[in-house]
Amino acid sequence: MYQAEEKNRKGELDRADKEMWVVDEASLMNASDAADLLTAARRTGARVVMLGDTQQLGSVEWGKPFGLLQDNDMKTATMSEIQRQKNADLKQAVEAAIGMKPAEAVEKLGQNVIEERSNDKRTDMMKADYMAMDKESRKNTLVVIPDVAGKSAFNKAVREALQKQGELGEDQASAKVLLPAGETRTEKADARTYAAGTIVAFARNYKSLSVSNGDKYRVVGVDKETGKLSLKAMEGETAKESPETVLWDPSKVAGKSKHGVALFKEHEIKVAKGDKLVWRQTNKELDLRNGDRGTVKEVKGSVITLKMEDGREKQFDAKTERTFDHNYASTMFAAQGQTHDRVMVMAESWRRNLINQKSFYVGISRARHEAKVYTDNKQDLVKGIKERTGNKTSSVEHLGKSKHYDDLDKDGAIKPLSLIHI
Repeated sequence: MYQAEEKNRKGELDRADKEMWVVDEASLMNASDAADLLTAARRTGARVVMLGDTQQLGSVEWGKPFGLLQDNDMKTATMSEIQRQKNADLKQAVEAAIGMKPAEAVEKLGQNVIEERSNDKRTDMMKADYMAMDKESRKNTLVVIPDVAGKSAFNKAVREALQKQGELGEDQASAKVLLPAGETRTEKADARTYAAGTIVAFARNYKSLSVSNGDKYRVVGVDKETGKLSLKAMEGETAKESPETVLWDPSKVAGKSKHGVALFKEHEIKVAKGDKLVWRQTNKELDLRNGDRGTVKEVKGSVITLKMEDGREKQFDAKTERTFDHNYASTMFAAQGQTHDRVMVMAESWRRNLINQKSFYVGISRARHEAKVYTDNKQDLVKGIKERTGNKTSSVEHLGKSKHYDDLDKDGAIKPLSLIHI
């Protein structure tokens, strides 16, 4: 989908009537991307196949086109027999999660649901269980922690334990990495979203601001009354002709644009030979995509060589290429689509925006053989999941059925084929 969208945006798409475009994890696709994709497919003659599960996590941005297309008579084939889970109890737990029966799912997981009210002790228990496994078992284990702060804390704790055991080398480099802030376009256009220290990366040239594509600035001031932000250029990360300071109103320039601006939070990490890293933003020059994972093969100064999971080797300078992070744990969104022998899921009952029916289902269903859930309270977890569906709402659902289906394609109707897998 990314390749088709880029070519479409640049006007480089030719006739593709003999092509089939496959969109995996289609539930994560937002309405704007879906409209662009289907419009491009209609113009070129390509067929579109969407694979996904509407009961899994939806897009961060607005809209839920995958579900709406099915509700409005898109041809759909359904695969309902679960293939991933090889353990009978785990399979029944996943089936219960799909059926929105959290009490039954937790019961089927049995002793693999671990209770500990103390946040620190619960994290320590998860780390201890992870480190108790041998190296090969850890390699086939996915740790899922829904919040970024918790994930970062776990990454740090595991690295320290691995270094103490001699499995990870001494720190050889320090990197100030940029982690996606995760704001929607609506939030990017609102000055109240920003705080001092937020990194703003412009993705286009904006003459009114005199900034260039790729320029990075740091927010140094926020005027919430006027809606304007004071930006200061980051040393070595703006074009020579770009201004040192910028007064920016995100509601008028760049903030609402689809590819206008990206927001990041700066975070310092240590890097050593043997570290597991994950790329966090697509980089066309390096041929690395968001979610690509690898292991550090060599560190020379600020230059890191990665051995990717697909066998490729990638080398980059951590001073200039900063959109990566440690990969000893994943968020729910990053975990969706992955498969591992074992899964360890942090599922605190009080996380109203992160733990719900969809995220719980995604978390435990990544495992083939074993899923462990770490929570503060089983009963509260069950109650919370039951109350929080995680479903997104859409205005289209309240406007009627057939005539609004065509609105999802900006140029006219297209009849893609959808294939749902579980």
